Formats: sequence, C-alpha cells, structure tokens
Amino acid sequence: MAEKINFSIDDINNIINKHTINNIDCRKIGALYNVSEYTIREILKKHNITIINRQFKKKYSVNELFFSDVNSINSFFIGLMASDGNINKNLNSFSISQSGDNGLKLIDTICKWINFNGVTYHNNTTHKIAHNITVTSKKMVKNLIEHNITPNKSSTYSYNNKALFNEFLQGYVEGDGCVGIYKKNGIEYYYISFFGNENFKESIIDLLPIKPTCYRINEKYFEMKFFGRKGIEFSNWLWKNPVYLNSSKYNKFIAYNTNKYVNCRHQIYHNLNSKILRMINEGLTIKEITELLNISKRTIYNLNYNKKNGRNTF
Repeated sequence: MAEKINFSIDDINNIINKHTINNIDCRKIGALYNVSEYTIREILKKHNITIINRQFKKKYSVNELFFSDVNSINSFFIGLMASDGNINKNLNSFSISQSGDNGLKLIDTICKWINFNGVTYHNNTTHKIAHNITVTSKKMVKNLIEHNITPNKSSTYSYNNKALFNEFLQGYVEGDGCVGIYKKNGIEYYYISFFGNENFKESIIDLLPIKPTCYRINEKYFEMKFFGRKGIEFSNWLWKNPVYLNSSKYNKFIAYNTNKYVNCRHQIYHNLNSKILRMINEGLTIKEITELLNISKRTIYNLNYNKKNGRNTF
C-alpha cells in the first residue's frame, strides 16, 4: 500500500525550495513532513526538479541477512510484501504500510523481525492513520526480487515456491485478505477470502488443501473465497501454526470459531447432518462413515441419529 498524501501548493513549493535552494536532501525533507524519502523524490520528479544525490551514512540498522535461510517468519513477510508491499529498484529500497492500531502492531513486529531501528512514519488518511517504514538495502531488495516481488507487481505477481507456502499465505492473507460473517436467510455464515491476479491464482490453486470459489473482480483480478464449513476447514489449515499471533484476521477467526456464533456452527452441523444422511441412503455403515469423515460415533449420535422402521435415518 503506497503512501497517498495530499500536499498543498505551498507545501510543494516549500519542498522544492528546501531541496534546490537550501540543499536539504530528500530524506530530511521527508522527515519534516512525516513521509518517506520516496514520496519526496516522486514530488520532485513530477515537477521536473533535478534530484541532488548525496552520499550519506545510514542512520539506522537492519538485518540484511534476514532472507538468508527460508523460515516461517521470512516466508510470512514475503507473503505480506507480495500482497501489500512496494520496492524501488532505483533506490534499492522497499516499503510496507499498514493502517490503524492493528497495522501499527504489525509494523512494530516487522521492525523487530528485521532488526530495523529507523523511522516509522504515521500519516493521516481518509479513514485511519497509515503506518509506514522504508528500508534501503540492495541485498534485501535483491532477495525480494528473487521471490517475484517487483515494482508494479500487482497485475503480474505469481508464487514461485521459494518460500514456505502455508506461512507465505498467512502473510498474504494478512495483507490482502478478508475474514468475516455474512447473513443469509437469517443464518450466519463464516467466510475467508483473498485477492490476486490470474497468475497468482494459477500459481497457488493446486497447492491449496481446499479449492476456493473464484470470482472475477475485473479483467486482471480475482477473489478466492471459502464459505461456511470450507472456510473454517481452510482457516484451520492456514493457521494451524500461526506465525503472527496478533493478526487481526487470525483473531477474528478464533472468535468466529467459538460458541459465540451458534448460528454459524449450526449451519456447519446441518451440512454434516445432510452428508451423513446421504451416505446412509447409499448403504454405508456407521463405521464406514466415521472413517470416511474422520468423526466419532458419538458425533453421529449427537447429530440426532436414530433407528426408525429398521432403517438408519435422521
């Protein structure tokens, strides 16, 4: 998510004067306006101002070996960058922005993961405050490009199997996913979804344990959605070993997967009930059903199984 700041004409003139007359570099100007160096450079480029590049010593540290070995944390981060990050090859930098209180918690966690002690920028947007970090590191940018994270990646990105898939997808969903409840005919249904271009969809579809329902949003993008029981089964797989425990989406799932949402769970049991009845009508025994569905006999009896007229019915 790139920074979206509306500067006044006076602000823009002041930025140009600070750079061209006062010889203040873009990083320092960015700090004055609480935005990134990249944002200042883009303003100067837009107004055909020659940018004076100066050698400077980093005023922050970062672990440039963060991507050296594939692990759960950097796989999560790669997924987050794939869905919600930006890189600038010309500046050898990457940035990530998240909004609201939950977004700030995630940015703070990322800073700890990569041992980054630089500035976090806080910018007012229409709805929430956006929190952004920009990191300059030629080595880390090169690592990200190896994972297909490139400038203007939104319409071209595809997963290339270089990160741990489950943890990668946790990060991707954190950046560009939705978790929630919707009502239909008075019943609450759980769902989880995430978005991506067609390349991305095709690169992961065979790796998913449960196939989503895919909706075309426009010419380039799809929404991949899991409803009801499929949604809960997929979420159980996705967060079987959660990388980021403060994830707002993970915690929504935990909340939805409790008895608080009785109607949602009732719908799940109704679907299971129907499936068991269909299997009984096809002549399967209770033992066969328990093995096929990986459930106990007690579960079946709790679903109101009874003997009636010599035939197994519900």
